[in-house]
Amino acid sequence: MKHSAILAQLRPPTPDLDPEWSAQTLTAITGWCAARPTQLELDQMQSPASARRPRRARRAAVLLAAAASVAVAIPVLDSDDAVAADLRDLSQAAVTYDSPALGQGTWLHERSESLQRNDATLSDGAVLDTQRETWTSWDGQILLIERRPSQGWTTYNVLDDQTPASYQEPTPAFAQTLPNDAEGLRAYLDPKVFGSSSHSEALFEALTGLATSHTLPPATLAAAYEALADIDHVNTSDVQIDGRPAIEITYEEDLTSSSDSITVDRATGQVLSATQQSLQSTYTSTTTLSEVVDTVPETVLNAFEEHEEDVRYDTTGQPLAD
Repeated sequence: MKHSAILAQLRPPTPDLDPEWSAQTLTAITGWCAARPTQLELDQMQSPASARRPRRARRAAVLLAAAASVAVAIPVLDSDDAVAADLRDLSQAAVTYDSPALGQGTWLHERSESLQRNDATLSDGAVLDTQRETWTSWDGQILLIERRPSQGWTTYNVLDDQTPASYQEPTPAFAQTLPNDAEGLRAYLDPKVFGSSSHSEALFEALTGLATSHTLPPATLAAAYEALADIDHVNTSDVQIDGRPAIEITYEEDLTSSSDSITVDRATGQVLSATQQSLQSTYTSTTTLSEVVDTVPETVLNAFEEHEEDVRYDTTGQPLAD
């Protein structure tokens, strides 16, 4: 199952800093302030782009329309006109992009590269480079090949635990059940999200996490971008990724000096990259391949049969000592 994109940060425990914090939320934040995410918990997070022109969000009445095949209207959006226009463009691109459809019997095949830099004062100062290749089945079984080039090891793991699918760990099958309009998706997430400095930040993490999973049907992905326009503190910037025009969507949390962002291809509405930054660490990753395939190659299946789980193998295929 995919892991959630919750990044633990230093969070002030003062109840008057944010009126949205309930007693339960403050208790959770106090308990988490010393935590650091594992490498797998940061899966699918990606790198920040350059040449930003941020657009700050403010209260405005804006109507967003999806592409002709999906009509969606939101009465009031927390966004200025430029941010709303960017999110509308991504919504239309997502719903009209002619991509292969995930379905029963197919696999989502992806490759990504990531880099995590831990702060030397607030953390251990480690620099962790990781390459991942995954095959995800309709019901959420994941074949994961993970490599650390700087240390020369590779692991082969099958992630098929029985954790129920959710917005935090979506399977392709679960993604099909989500509302495919912005108002419905927001109503579904509102009572479920938790674990951030505010409700707005939790909603941003939930919506961008779903988009980054690459499991959403086009209409649901379009709805996610529209729903982002109804969240305070959301900015957009014009950027380029390998020469491709893109839009970076960012949520900045001043109280914790942290930010989350995803970068989305203007032409297709697909997430190209994302990042999480905090006082403790910066984690970046880039998805280099995302495709739908009918089968897992026989050579890959053989590799999983020949290697034990949770064992690191060197470049010659020999197990490394613990």
